[in-house]
Amino acid sequence: MKKPTFIITETILSLFLAASVAVVGLVLYDLKTDSLHIDKFNPFGTSESAKKSSDKKPKTSAAESSVQQLSEASKQADKQESGNNETVKLRSEPKDLDSQPSELVDMLKRYGYKIENNVSGNHLIVVDVQKSNAKVYCYQKSDSGYWWNIVGDGKTITDNAFVGEDGSAFVVSQDSKKTPGGIWWLGEAFYIGDKPNTSYPAFQITEDTYWVTDTKSKYYNKKVEGTDDKDWSTARHMITSDKQYKYGIVINYNTDPVKTDAGSAIFINCGESPTDGSVSLPENVMKTIIEWLDKDSVATVFITV
Repeated sequence: MKKPTFIITETILSLFLAASVAVVGLVLYDLKTDSLHIDKFNPFGTSESAKKSSDKKPKTSAAESSVQQLSEASKQADKQESGNNETVKLRSEPKDLDSQPSELVDMLKRYGYKIENNVSGNHLIVVDVQKSNAKVYCYQKSDSGYWWNIVGDGKTITDNAFVGEDGSAFVVSQDSKKTPGGIWWLGEAFYIGDKPNTSYPAFQITEDTYWVTDTKSKYYNKKVEGTDDKDWSTARHMITSDKQYKYGIVINYNTDPVKTDAGSAIFINCGESPTDGSVSLPENVMKTIIEWLDKDSVATVFITV
């Protein structure tokens, strides 16, 4: 017959072995399920490492990450689109004008030009070129003969303009990807869809509107409506460039007379990148400039090189 002391000891050992088996089983379960980690196991409460783990944000799946990136891109696009549609504020003619804008005088002087000798008309757009980028200024002539900046002294109407991929030059050709420098008369404005709020001469681009770029055509560097008398192999089907030609103005470069060794389709139009030779501006700025002009405007553009 066992003594009581041995019975008590045996009981204690049995309980200890049972507890050990339970713990080992729990650990083995953890290794299979990843539901409980050894270093986090604390029978008295949650360990510090477990607290840190619980504070971590759940991992984002690849699909969720992709959706988030698309959402952010959409927000940025909406923000940019909104910015492109903001109205540019124009100021009224300053009172008591008694001098010409110094920055305009200085830019013209670099090329041997003078306001009184070389700038005609009553509306002037200045495209100050730096490689393929440009800053654009707009000036209006007062009845007293002084020019003034329509957005504020020394200010640009936009710093985000572009010219030809290879910059500007006084001599350009059809394939040079350069914008013609110098002072040029402006022709008609154009638009796709709703007409801007202007009385300045403007034509609407339709499915039949082409600008011919084939040097062998009798219509080279001219606007043509329809293809009944087509004799060209290349032309800009203008409506297909709905973002580029949403708004624009023809630069009367190589229009009278037309020379086949000079470029064609030179405009001021919408755009956010270097061009084949035109000047591109943000859409909101382009629309503002057209609406700044009116039926009495005689406009020129000065493009630096």
